[in-house]
Amino acid sequence: MSARELGNALVAVGQAFESANRVVNGPTAEISVNVKATATGSFEVLFEVLQSAQQVSLEPDFITNAIRLKELLFGGGALTGVLAFIKFLRGRKYTPGDADNGQHKVTIEGDVNTYNVSANVVNIYQDPAARSAVGDIVRPVQEPGIDKMEIRENHQVIEEVTKENIDSFTPQDANEVSANEILADEVNRRWLSIVRLTFKKGNKWQLTDGSNTFGVVIKDIAFIDRVDNNEPFTKGDLLVCDLRTIQRRINGIIKTDYEVVRVVEHRPAGQTRFDL
Repeated sequence: MSARELGNALVAVGQAFESANRVVNGPTAEISVNVKATATGSFEVLFEVLQSAQQVSLEPDFITNAIRLKELLFGGGALTGVLAFIKFLRGRKYTPGDADNGQHKVTIEGDVNTYNVSANVVNIYQDPAARSAVGDIVRPVQEPGIDKMEIRENHQVIEEVTKENIDSFTPQDANEVSANEILADEVNRRWLSIVRLTFKKGNKWQLTDGSNTFGVVIKDIAFIDRVDNNEPFTKGDLLVCDLRTIQRRINGIIKTDYEVVRVVEHRPAGQTRFDL
């Protein structure tokens, strides 16, 4: 393998983790990837999550840890990762249904069956930067003399890409990746009022900022636990939230998604607070 190909693949490992971290956690957590060569033709990836000063107040278990990001990308345990999902698609188009309990029911073109796939895996796959980075990681398999790439954990192979399935990592449509472009991804603290809430995991709450009403995915695990423990919430309650706004351009159409990263304060409807 040429030094350039190896170098590009190593850089792509870091880019894949950074993109997956952004998709799953938003800009509230930073991750760096350090790579150390261990033997000729192989390398070991060491990674750690680094938080900036503004992130210190976040609950430690809120941020998906680095091991989980590794599983989302490369698989491990019972989880099918992005690599396996790409191999399974084999270039076929697919349609994800609504997320239910962290899973998408995916319909594959030309297949009458539906398959449960982690919503995070689908979201990472749909992200242009993440998808491109994963393709760059496995690209050396296209080179003469490189038969396959293996992902190992505790000396056990958990995923591999061979010459037989490397074509699955090349977009069938050259515009497939660029057609899904992230225009903005930011987190701001907002006052929001509950319009409609749901107790079914994966469903969106309807919130309003006083001018606009929109569907929001609640990502604050501690807040979800409060809901599951029957803490009373009702229409008109105020929430001080760290709201993540993601704008994408998909095939020329702008789409905006909202996620509540953290609920800072809950104020029941009708409650008045005096700050003296």
